Amino acid sequence: MPRPNAQRPLSQERIARAALKLVDRAGLEAFSMHKLGAALSCEAMSLYYHFKGRGEVLDAVAELLMAQVAAPADGSWQARLHGFATSYRNVALKHPRAFPLLATRPVNRPAGFGMLESVSATLRSAGFEPETAGRLVLLIGCWCNGALLAEIAGSEQRPEPTASTAPALAEMALRYPNLVEMAPYLSLCDFQPAFEFGIASLIQLVENQLAARS
Repeated sequence: MPRPNAQRPLSQERIARAALKLVDRAGLEAFSMHKLGAALSCEAMSLYYHFKGRGEVLDAVAELLMAQVAAPADGSWQARLHGFATSYRNVALKHPRAFPLLATRPVNRPAGFGMLESVSATLRSAGFEPETAGRLVLLIGCWCNGALLAEIAGSEQRPEPTASTAPALAEMALRYPNLVEMAPYLSLCDFQPAFEFGIASLIQLVENQLAARS
């Protein structure tokens, strides 16, 4: 019978989940193996029996995030692409400090490969040959990552306008009339409609590509 105070054994999954909690709380820059060991009540050196180093731990964290992204299997290919993008955004907003791992690190684990396979299969089922489907996968991924990194960065700092900005805004109206006219639609506080518009535009691009091959 185990002792009441017996420590839970370390495993890759337990270490990765603890690492995700640390990154969610303090950010990637503050993450270290020493802090991870302290969070798990063990020496940092014990972690190296499970991972070669900090980079492998972060790859495992990215795997946990990717596993949360839903890959819709039903519906039209348009609905499936939209569902993937929406789920990807939900994960980014749930884990804004960890999301850069998905956006910047190479895919090298099963959950990542599985998601790429799902999106690729969706495009292949729509009728695209491998070359065009592959390029569209890259396009969709790059757009989603860029849009979500911008959203996360914009959400962290939203300066409030002050009375001292009024003269500057008046001058801008003279120098940049088109930007001022579009200002309500360029707001950093209104990311969801912009993301939805972007996904709809990408899907329309894919539809146009498909129609051109008919």
